[in-house]
Formats: sequence, C-alpha cells, structure tokens
Amino acid sequence: MSVRLLKILSHKPNPLYRNNDSGIVLCAVYICSLMDVATVTSFLQSSCGIAPEKKQLSVSEKNWGEVDLNGNMLTFLVGSKQAFEVSLADVSQTQLQGKNDVILEFHKDSLMEISFHIPNSNTQFVGDENHPFAQVFRDKIMSMSDVGAGNEESVVTFEGIAILTPRGRYSVDLHLSFLRLQGQANDFKIQYSSVVCLFLLLKSNQPHTFVVVTLDPPIRKGQTLYPHIVL
Repeated sequence: MSVRLLKILSHKPNPLYRNNDSGIVLCAVYICSLMDVATVTSFLQSSCGIAPEKKQLSVSEKNWGEVDLNGNMLTFLVGSKQAFEVSLADVSQTQLQGKNDVILEFHKDSLMEISFHIPNSNTQFVGDENHPFAQVFRDKIMSMSDVGAGNEESVVTFEGIAILTPRGRYSVDLHLSFLRLQGQANDFKIQYSSVVCLFLLLKSNQPHTFVVVTLDPPIRKGQTLYPHIVL
C-alpha cells in the first residue's frame, strides 16, 4: 500500500481519505507551509511506516492532455501534472460518438459521464481505417473496466438481435450473473439482480411477440434512461 499526498486549496482543513482497488490511499489535507508537509510525512513514516508520494495537480484549466492508464485507474495529465483521475471500476458503459469521441458513463450519478476526444494525430492510441483511433481507446478502457465480460464465459450468445428500445441491433450474451448487449456503438452490461419483471406481449394483427425486460436501476444512453428493454 502507498500514500499520495495532495496539496489542495481550501479555507479550512477538510481531510479526505480514499482507498481504491489499486492499494493506493489518497490523502488530501489542508497544507499551508512546508512545515506542514514535513509534519504529515514524519507522522506517516513513524506511525505507518509509509513514505508518502507527493503529487502535483494541474490547475491551469486546460482540457487537453494525455491519458495514463495504470491498473484500474485513469489519470488525465496536463503536461506532467495530474488534472483528475477516475476509477475504471466505476464505469458502467462506454460509447463511441462519431469517429473521434468516446463517452464513459458511470454507475453512480455523482459523476454522470466524461467525453474524450481522440484526435487522429495522437500517438498513444493508434488505429487505422478499419479500427479508428477512438475505438482503440474504447477497447483499452473496456479491457480494464467492469464493462466487459471479464473472465466469465457466456452461456449462450444470440447474434444480430433487433432491439426496439434502445433502438439498434445487438449481440446478446447471457452469462451466469449478467447479460450483455453489445452493439456497434453501445455496450450494456446488466446484472440479473436489476431485472424486475419479464413480459411477453403479442403484437396485434401480426405474428410477432415482444419481450419486455423491466430494469431497476435502468440503463442509460446519454441523458436518456431506459427502464425497459423491448426485443
């Protein structure tokens, strides 16, 4: 376990501690002098046997930079300074928007979504005509987050299923603990515990049957919530 000591601007001391899956404890404390840094460092070394790592934060308000993916953490860097970081374990789904934009949505509504623009001039996530640059970034996020299937094999897969809500054509993967809807631009992972009701509805005057899956909590696509999946 390691400790990162972040210097934050505040008018009163508000200690903040956060432990994530990577074993890093983030400790943001009110520091007004180098003496305070020495005091905190000495306390952690004598009490916990840990030497804190000092991190410089970017306060330039720039929204362009580089992405550092380490473990299950995504860190956005402006220059060599950290602007923000998010845990990929909190990502509920990813979406491609256009050719160069990737949207990350989150399980908790405290952070709804983050949109990343991946220019073709970047050298970190290199693609080609068949595999766009933004798709390379999205695939990397999916391999590190909780969106993908992980190590659990699917029990059965239905290819090319037409879904009315949310509209599109998806592959439906049924796993032991969840189902996954995988489309060209959207990917939804739905826990079976979120399924409230199942309905079979006959379409009037036509030999078709709708399957309606009611969810709580609903899935989200952009700003639209979908409490029902209609197949």
